[in-house]
Amino acid sequence: MQYADDTLLFLENNLEKACNLKWLLVCFEQMLDMKINYDESDLLMVGLEEDQANEFARLFCCKKVNFLISTWGFPFIIIS
Repeated sequence: MQYADDTLLFLENNLEKACNLKWLLVCFEQMLDMKINYDESDLLMVGLEEDQANEFARLFCCKKVNFLISTWGFPFIIIS
């Protein structure tokens, strides 16, 4: 989902596919001479063990957030 300059991505629990997405994001940055601000990005993971969640956070250089997040001014609550 996209709104203005915000993007919300949904991934399955697959580190190989996540690596491919990261590679695509790097290509996007280089082709368009733009920079993704990973410092302002959040990573919400549902149903993952802590070590798995840390791998995804390291890959995307993002901070992990808990179950309550706010996107575009609307709170999202994940119930699992």
